[in-house]
Amino acid sequence: MTKHSPAGQTLDLRDLPAPEPLEAALGAAEALRGGESFVALTPRVPALLLVRLRERGFAVQATEEADGSGRIAVSRPSGVER
Repeated sequence: MTKHSPAGQTLDLRDLPAPEPLEAALGAAEALRGGESFVALTPRVPALLLVRLRERGFAVQATEEADGSGRIAVSRPSGVER
């Protein structure tokens, strides 16, 4: 079964209960091909998610929004496939 790639999308995960935002973001990241990226909006800046993504070789940029939620940009580097 092929996963739909979230490339270029913004995934709004702010209303999901824990640990669903982490699981959804990790699943979306794994579906990316080299050079693809997406943005995840999370209830807060999720330190554990950032660690897990970096451990798997993804490039990650996280910012905290004014309301305390997180904006996480995730990309799989070019030339790095699943």
